Amino acid sequence: MRVLLMPELFPTSQQPTAGIFILDQLKALSTFADVDIYHTHLWKPGDYLQLEDLGQEQFHLLSKKPSLPWHKLAYPLWEQEAFRYARSWQPPDVLHLHGASLRGPLAMRLARLWECPLVITEHTGPWSSISERPLLLRRARRAIESADLLLPVSTHLSQEIADSGIRPRRIEVLGNPLDTDFFSLRSKPLGAAKRILFLGRWDAFKGALRSLQAFIHIAGRIPDFRISIAGMGEESEALHKLARESKLGDRIEIIEAAMSREAMRGHFHRSSFLVFPSLHESFGLVAAEAMSTGLPVVITNRTGPRDYFQPSVGVQVEPDSIDGLSASMLHMAQHLSVFEPQEVRRGVVERYSLEQYAGHLRRLYTEVIDSMART
Repeated sequence: MRVLLMPELFPTSQQPTAGIFILDQLKALSTFADVDIYHTHLWKPGDYLQLEDLGQEQFHLLSKKPSLPWHKLAYPLWEQEAFRYARSWQPPDVLHLHGASLRGPLAMRLARLWECPLVITEHTGPWSSISERPLLLRRARRAIESADLLLPVSTHLSQEIADSGIRPRRIEVLGNPLDTDFFSLRSKPLGAAKRILFLGRWDAFKGALRSLQAFIHIAGRIPDFRISIAGMGEESEALHKLARESKLGDRIEIIEAAMSREAMRGHFHRSSFLVFPSLHESFGLVAAEAMSTGLPVVITNRTGPRDYFQPSVGVQVEPDSIDGLSASMLHMAQHLSVFEPQEVRRGVVERYSLEQYAGHLRRLYTEVIDSMART
């Protein structure tokens, strides 16, 4: 089976963690298909990560991001030239697009030309970033409603897409694939480190600052515990300021750095539980990867993560309530013995491991190929 993948994001020399989840998608795909990648965007975002045994084509109209209004005016020309660049290629058995709003019309044209099924994986969250922008919603609707299969990464995102008036021909919620071999089961007990972890972008909706505020509220009740806030982003100054003002010294660790997957795994293995109070997530990959290592979570009760939460993996919390977040963190710290790392890991392995994901995807590809052949 030949699959042409058109990613929305992909790691580059300038942004090595951009779209890092696509690497696990490629690992799963490569177990049963020959995969080529088509990188295309209006401007070149950097040098793409090169992977063995994968063909990678790229087309960019410009070498760098243009200023407005040329930015918007150049998109139709980019779309036309990106189609022209690819149209003579050997047709794939499946064209798999990530993200419908930008490359959707281009993928539609290529799929029609090649007479192959179009499969779309949608990650965008919140979907309102598409649905409240009429031009983007119109583009996404055209692509999704013409696709043979839509794969939103969570039940919540599936419902958001439906609520925006889009009616896919067929829809399946697979989630994101996880490299559960890489994010391996921890060897040390959860209580060994007495360390609470927040790991992610320091954007307001993610909750790094709220996590630190909540810890400060309960620090006196769990004197053996410390908190590590790892990541980078807009809340940097506020985090450093609050850490200084708290007078808690080395009980607060601010780790300002881009996180490689190896670094993430190390942090998961050296922590007692993860705090993940995001206001919205299309899936919530960091939490699922943490759970793959056996790390329990204080997790948002909203959007994507509801698909894989159960009481054996942690505590759900109203993410914008500091008091609720403090109470949940205190409960976790005082009841770590309730959580068994192997049980925390079990659910995500059964649903999202590369083997499971590849099996589901191969079945779905075969069904859409057969369906097109019958028509």
